Amino acid sequence: MSSTRNFPSAQQLNDDPTLLLHRKPPATGIKQTITAYHSSLAAVIDGGRFFITTPYTELEMCNPVLVVEGMRMRKDFRFGLDDYIHWPQKWSRALCHLPCILKQPPRDHDHPLWLMWWIPTEEYFVPECGGITTSLGRLTYSRSMEIRKIAREIMERSDEFCLRHSNQSETSLVRKHSRTLSGRLARLEYVTVTFQQMCMTVVAVQRTCLELHALLEYCDVYKPRMDGSLPSAKSAAPVIGAFTWDLDDAALLFRAGIPFWFIRSRAELGAVAVSAIAPLSMHGSFSLEDPPWPSRTAFKGIPNLDAQYSAILTFAEEAFRTFSSFSTPIKNNNLLLSSPSLIGPERNVRTGNRRKQQSYSQAPPKRARAWEVRHIGQFSTNQYLPPFCTSWKWAYDRISCHQVSECRHGYAFPDPLLFVAVKTPAKMGTYCVNWLHLRALLIFRLTRPSPSFVTNDLWRQMLSGDFLETPTEEGQLETRASARRSDVRSLFDTFLSESEIDLDSNEPPTSVHWRERSFDVNADLPVDVVQEIIYELSILNFRCELTAIDDLLTPLHLNTDGHRSLLSFCLFGTQGGDVLAVDFQKPDHGFAAESPTDRSPYVFALRDVMYAWSSGSRAQRSLPSLAQTDNITGNAYLDFEKNVILAYLQAVFDCFGRCGVTPLRRNTRHI
Repeated sequence: MSSTRNFPSAQQLNDDPTLLLHRKPPATGIKQTITAYHSSLAAVIDGGRFFITTPYTELEMCNPVLVVEGMRMRKDFRFGLDDYIHWPQKWSRALCHLPCILKQPPRDHDHPLWLMWWIPTEEYFVPECGGITTSLGRLTYSRSMEIRKIAREIMERSDEFCLRHSNQSETSLVRKHSRTLSGRLARLEYVTVTFQQMCMTVVAVQRTCLELHALLEYCDVYKPRMDGSLPSAKSAAPVIGAFTWDLDDAALLFRAGIPFWFIRSRAELGAVAVSAIAPLSMHGSFSLEDPPWPSRTAFKGIPNLDAQYSAILTFAEEAFRTFSSFSTPIKNNNLLLSSPSLIGPERNVRTGNRRKQQSYSQAPPKRARAWEVRHIGQFSTNQYLPPFCTSWKWAYDRISCHQVSECRHGYAFPDPLLFVAVKTPAKMGTYCVNWLHLRALLIFRLTRPSPSFVTNDLWRQMLSGDFLETPTEEGQLETRASARRSDVRSLFDTFLSESEIDLDSNEPPTSVHWRERSFDVNADLPVDVVQEIIYELSILNFRCELTAIDDLLTPLHLNTDGHRSLLSFCLFGTQGGDVLAVDFQKPDHGFAAESPTDRSPYVFALRDVMYAWSSGSRAQRSLPSLAQTDNITGNAYLDFEKNVILAYLQAVFDCFGRCGVTPLRRNTRHI
């Protein structure tokens, strides 16, 4: 074996792996210290062109993927041998925590994190009750709470880690993963989806839990071993591990106790002393079957963990995407809605036909209509309206609306004012019942591409329940009511045509459900239920509006991680969340909090978010320049708060030609 002429061919080595044992092991009784460079076990791979070794005598010999044929989602909603939560990948210092992901134990249920390897089945999918759709549902409550318990423990450990750890890059990464996990849990628990989406959501939550746990373990245990802060490991940890071609990386992994397999070419055979041959494990206990739905290839070629990791995250994030309902305008009868080219403050607005002369019989274009200047402060005494911060009322009265465009957007969800501005409680009850019938479907629509925004005219038609097609006589002209019915049906068709959802609007249920409570459709809903419905709609609308305006006004070069963190704080606070999931366990927080002290972090964050918006906008020019460290209180703070909110509401009006929606809170008195 001293010259290449004596090397076995690849075929010979593949046929007879014992050719690796060309050197005799040390004599029995001689005590030998195992190092990273020992080859205690070996296995032939790739038809004899390569072989792998490891210093660990009890380690399973995993077969590395040397060429990615086509990384795609499998039947178990994971990515088979190319998935870093299932199978060892090539070591990457940029993603050094991934080999620290726990390996699936032989007996799942004996492990405290056993649910992180559980595969969802139909029996854990609970269909939505009280709606007019089929095929929408959620994970069973009991299983959801089991997953939340595990995730909550990991997030609490993350909070403790960030308090005691000084490495800013590591704490920032931990916070980012913790916020992501919180948002994914919220989507899993609160948003009704299809069975396939539920499975993707569960697996994404599992993936985030395992990765965050691995990141904490790497920072607390494995990295200190690598740099000598802690003693080197005596054995391999029960984690995924990694493949490597580099001796320096092998030494790091060995000191940390992270399992690794060194990939060697056939030409190195003469320099390696192998103690024993081990069988090659081709794959673990996960599925390699293709799913019953079309699954596109996410990556192929030479393994590149950074690129594969990014591709897998992109797939996982698809289950949590919230599509903006403000990006694609629609035309409602003769009401002209703005196009994307007209969106943004200080833009020229189209006010109608620009011909020099118009027929004398044509009515002049209307100026601001009542609904455009109507705001929630005008209904503050309504018993059904939850309380809000009075700074919003102050700001509404000072919005500059002298240039009102006939082009305007609708709302992502029904405007809360539609419920409190009705003339009779019976009408409001009808709106609430029909909203509960449609709620799951209308929230689900924003999880699909190209959702349509809806004007108040269409929301009224929809909430009244009057959108079924009625027979007409031959030659009968279409009425405005029938046109609106048609618009509502078209709206449903838009997002039902690309999903597996069926709409049964001919026989709506005789009861509605709200937060584990059931009500007959003909009974009066309690005041607290109506308030909760209006509260949820205010939060959903506010989140969608703020997100949409930020997308419109933030230049690409300013849309940094720091900016997105500020925006996330405005929407969800420190814990993170999901745009479509309103957590009723935390109702008294954010911009509607009763105490100015509780509101101030959100107000300062919103001010800082608006700093990035398009230069020269009225919102940006009017922003106060105080710093949060100035510790302003009393009237000085309230003046600051009012002006920040006014700047935000002015941006909403400049973009959408209407007042923005006020975030409310679930209390019984006003601020």
